[in-house]
Amino acid sequence: MKYTLLSKAEMDQREYFEKGGMINVYECTTCHRTVMYLYIDSGVTPSHLTCGFCHGEAVSRFGMLSQPSRFWYRPKDLEELKKMVNDAYEANKEEYEKAGKDESEASIKEVILDNYIEHYNQGGLFARSR
Repeated sequence: MKYTLLSKAEMDQREYFEKGGMINVYECTTCHRTVMYLYIDSGVTPSHLTCGFCHGEAVSRFGMLSQPSRFWYRPKDLEELKKMVNDAYEANKEEYEKAGKDESEASIKEVILDNYIEHYNQGGLFARSR
């Protein structure tokens, strides 16, 4: 399967993207903790995330805090996306194996990579810690 990532120039033409340098706050509707993200790159992000503390639903508030703890960014190339797939698989291996109990590790990772590339090509940014 051949993978193609949109170029930075193609991404920068998208007018509806949030701009790099913006700060976004997500607040959990269950535990009410907040996490702040800094947009390193311009792009689109989800309005809802899973809370990293209690696994409830965290909702975007587009508010300001003093220091971001997570960052939205665009991976630089396909190799970085593949590394992210491996990291995601290892961090959630048990859940992935339950969901795809009859699938090999390689086929599960291919599905994850397909989803990451689709997200990337639609202007999607990815989250990371400092």
